[in-house]
Amino acid sequence: AMGHGSTSDTLNPATIANGLQWVAAYGVANTLTELDAQGNLVGSLATEWGSSPDAKIWTFKLREGVEFHNGKTMTVDDVIASLNYHRGEASSSVGKPVMDAVTDITADGHAIVVTLATGNADFPFNFNEATFGIYPAKDNGIDWQAGGTGGYILTSEQPGRTYQFERNPNYWKEGAAHAASIELHSITDPAARQNALITGEVDCIDRVAVSYTHLRAHETRGNLV
Repeated sequence: AMGHGSTSDTLNPATIANGLQWVAAYGVANTLTELDAQGNLVGSLATEWGSSPDAKIWTFKLREGVEFHNGKTMTVDDVIASLNYHRGEASSSVGKPVMDAVTDITADGHAIVVTLATGNADFPFNFNEATFGIYPAKDNGIDWQAGGTGGYILTSEQPGRTYQFERNPNYWKEGAAHAASIELHSITDPAARQNALITGEVDCIDRVAVSYTHLRAHETRGNLV
């Protein structure tokens, strides 16, 4: 259960803004890079990357043989379309401020080349954010409703209430997505969220109120996040 959520929520990567949307988006889609448990930047859909000496031109080599939830194999065109989705003067994407620095994205075999207006040595860190999940290209845009390449397939969605997922049987990443199914619940009231944990209705919660932090794990039957 999470203390976020609104009935107007969608999993459109251009509009995800609250924690519940971010968690759901990370479930259905992968990003080019990600942070490991120690906070180090590691590869996800990009296996390696490097830049020109001035850090203005970045090349990301893409992982091969990755499938979207709809069965389509991910191509360089899908990656370019997913990043371009946040670009352009007409874009209202939450990712637009990051992509405003990008002047061009092109393909180089099974890699993409991103050109920036000015050098940025930390630029690859931006691509670990859920906003920049990779989805199938469609009609000069992306089909985010088809799902991405993530470990979980969305099976039921009630915005502002519940998201239900099943494990992706064709997930490319080993040692991840262990649960057969997951439910995310929006419970914005702190007392109700804690009571759901205490009674065993949910396995973990976030946004724990300071007044509840004295509780021991065995009293809550779960996890305080």
